[in-house]
Amino acid sequence: PEPIDAPLALLGQAAAPLALIALGMGLSEHRIGANWQVSAAICTIKLVVQPFVVWCLARAIGLPPMETKVVVLLASISVGANVYLMARQFKTLEGPVAESLVISTGLAALTTTIVLTLMGAT
Repeated sequence: PEPIDAPLALLGQAAAPLALIALGMGLSEHRIGANWQVSAAICTIKLVVQPFVVWCLARAIGLPPMETKVVVLLASISVGANVYLMARQFKTLEGPVAESLVISTGLAALTTTIVLTLMGAT
């Protein structure tokens, strides 16, 4: 019914922006550079090693070229917010994961472009 649907629709529209604000507030607790060695390792694994391993696995199982490009592209994007949320939930490596989320988001603009170029998708 309309009286129930309208307020729920308004709440639904506000959910994503509010979740991003809450995520940003949580990230602001951590200083960039405090655990740079661990953050650099996480970013390297996520942005370099993971796409390469996914590409090798895709080739090994014989995925067609388009599907290979898709899975490698998905593997080359930055560390996700869910990783940060799990680190907070389990109270482990919160700072380095928060740093790697911020750093890998910026670096992914470069590394994902390189991955796409190497695969001939541009």
